[in-house]
Amino acid sequence: MLHFVDMDSQAIKEPSIPHAVIEMVCLQDMSFAKAWRRYLRLSQATVAKRIGMIQSAFSRLEAKTELLKSSRVKVAKALNIDESQLDF
Repeated sequence: MLHFVDMDSQAIKEPSIPHAVIEMVCLQDMSFAKAWRRYLRLSQATVAKRIGMIQSAFSRLEAKTELLKSSRVKVAKALNIDESQLDF
């Protein structure tokens, strides 16, 4: 018996970035971390707590336009997004 595979259902879906996040990054000159945090309506204190740091340290971290891999992984996990969504 032959089985046909629907290729559309097998397509790999890459994580997307909402238009609002891209607008904040491009038009308001925000970092991806800050734009995502605002988009998700989370406070710096909440995200900092999830990462295990104090709010002022997270504030400095999210101000950076490029994050180290280790920081990107922690921030993405705290925001519940894929780390690839913290950059174009």
